[in-house]
Amino acid sequence: ILLLVIVQFAIVGQPSADSPDKKLIGLNDYGELSYAWSPRVSRDGERIAYLLDGQIIASNFDGTDVTPLTEAETSSWGLFWGDDSESVYFLADRDGSTQLFTRDARGASEAVQVSNFNAGFASSNLSPDASQVVVSVSDNELKSARGEERTGPFVVTRRNFRVDSGYGYIVDGDENHLHVVDLESGESRQLTSGRYSEGSADWSPDGRTIVFVSNREEEPDIGYRTDLWAIAVNEPEAGIRRLTNSNHAKYQPSYSPDGETIAFLQAKDGPYGLYYVTVMPADGGEVRPLTRDFDRYVNGFRWSADGKWIYFAYEDSGATSLSRVNVESGNIEPIIAGDQAIGGFDVGGDGQIAVTMAQGNETSALYTHADGETKLVVDPNRDFLDSRALATRIKVRIKTVGDTTNDVFIITPPGFDGSKPYPAVLRMHGGPQDQFAWGYSFPAQYYASRGYVVIEPNPRGSTGRGQAFLEANYRAWGVDDYDDVMAAVEFAIEEGIADPDRLVATGYSYGGYLTNVVITRSNRFKAAASGAAEAHAEASFGHNVYTSWYMWELGYPWENRELYDVHAPFLRVGNVETPTIFIGGSQDWNQPITGAEMMYQALRVRGIDTQLIVYPGVHHGGWSEEFEKDYYKRIVDWFDKYTKPESLEQEPE
Repeated sequence: ILLLVIVQFAIVGQPSADSPDKKLIGLNDYGELSYAWSPRVSRDGERIAYLLDGQIIASNFDGTDVTPLTEAETSSWGLFWGDDSESVYFLADRDGSTQLFTRDARGASEAVQVSNFNAGFASSNLSPDASQVVVSVSDNELKSARGEERTGPFVVTRRNFRVDSGYGYIVDGDENHLHVVDLESGESRQLTSGRYSEGSADWSPDGRTIVFVSNREEEPDIGYRTDLWAIAVNEPEAGIRRLTNSNHAKYQPSYSPDGETIAFLQAKDGPYGLYYVTVMPADGGEVRPLTRDFDRYVNGFRWSADGKWIYFAYEDSGATSLSRVNVESGNIEPIIAGDQAIGGFDVGGDGQIAVTMAQGNETSALYTHADGETKLVVDPNRDFLDSRALATRIKVRIKTVGDTTNDVFIITPPGFDGSKPYPAVLRMHGGPQDQFAWGYSFPAQYYASRGYVVIEPNPRGSTGRGQAFLEANYRAWGVDDYDDVMAAVEFAIEEGIADPDRLVATGYSYGGYLTNVVITRSNRFKAAASGAAEAHAEASFGHNVYTSWYMWELGYPWENRELYDVHAPFLRVGNVETPTIFIGGSQDWNQPITGAEMMYQALRVRGIDTQLIVYPGVHHGGWSEEFEKDYYKRIVDWFDKYTKPESLEQEPE
């Protein structure tokens, strides 16, 4: 009861974000924001560099002496500092292929292209002496770069053969192998080959060894495990050395500054693994987890210059925070915590930190952190935010089933009147290994600008609450997490925020799957919009990118039919009374349009108002701005048709 009283006060007591001279968020605001990202601190800690959209900017650590290093209309990425703290390196595509460039960080000279590899680069993995780059590239990519076009049929021989790009098939020759490219001569040497893929490579500080990640088991497509391996750069014929041998997923190995230790992210085998920071001797030996008991999903880390600390970002109850762990003792110290979502960070020589993060309800900005103080450096969207009437975002923790609690974000429209309920959108995230978080969200802001309260629950299966919470929907898709999302709706109704007669539901990917579940288990929603959603795992078996997941978790459909049926909303489509639109991309191999077609056809036959919207030529992500705008407008127009919100019936300018 106390929780509900506090929450009600927090919601009703919010000052109105509306004012006569502020505009509501509209479709034309999509794509208008600028993003500061990829912050980098020079080795001496005196300068920072970052990307503002695709433009590289450098400045002093305090934000003074701002120097654009590339033109605003160009696009760059893969940014990092040279050892001299006077130059930066970056990737750019300026002549048809991605190459490595460098430039003086004070802007005293023009950028110089330092690589000429015909297949281009996917990462800027420069050797310590800046003479070579290691790349992970497939034989088929190299053939394509030489102008050899693929001909004939796709001949599939492996278990995992789907990828959500191109034609959608993985065939022999698509395995990624390590190549070292000499920057002076442009010549390349292939280090690895065979039927396995290698990636996530890192150089030892002396430049003699490369550590990488690979699954080199007899059947690498069965599970999610990977191991760390090492190879001598100048003696590849000596073969590779196995450094780890455990049934875990491993990712992002990184040598310590002295080269004696390797840090990496590790998780239990399977799609429900929570990544934690782990260290081991560089030559192999005891593997020591450092943050496993911390029990939070780590999504990035950096060594301190002295090798005593590892700084790491982690997801925590709708926030992304920053801490550091002592490599020897395992003690963890918080650095930046609160109501924020950290997007990227870097650490300088004396512990200076540059970080991009979105605080509260705002867009991502660039900050520095030193001596315990966090300072704003660049806020690229300040004028935009100050000119818009924004929805208000708060977070509550509610009780759902048994002793389970969930974090839920409630987004209320500009000018929200706490004395009356509003039409409400239940918005469900994808993954399910993901979380709704702090910060500006265009979909939530747009729905709110059209007069809706938006409910964003982080149900069981989300990443911000530890390992047990993450794997709580193992063999329970659309079961326990359905209870959680519905509890969030009930909470909003009980608080007088959501109108029980004007509820709608939507989600994309796994959120679309949950939308399908919701409409087959409840008829209290007036309308729904299901995006890129599965309807029946058995029908998707062998057709999407998740077949290995299905076999890992559910077994084989011809042996475990009941498990597949439990997780198939299509088999309960006879219960649906909710008018629903089904949306997807014609080339989506992550969640093929088949699921949407199945659900649409069933509702159409049953006489339920429905539409099928298929966007041509697009995959699961990477949609054009035109398609994205169309997607959101169609959803809200569909909702308006059945809820008719009084607060706003016209599209904001």
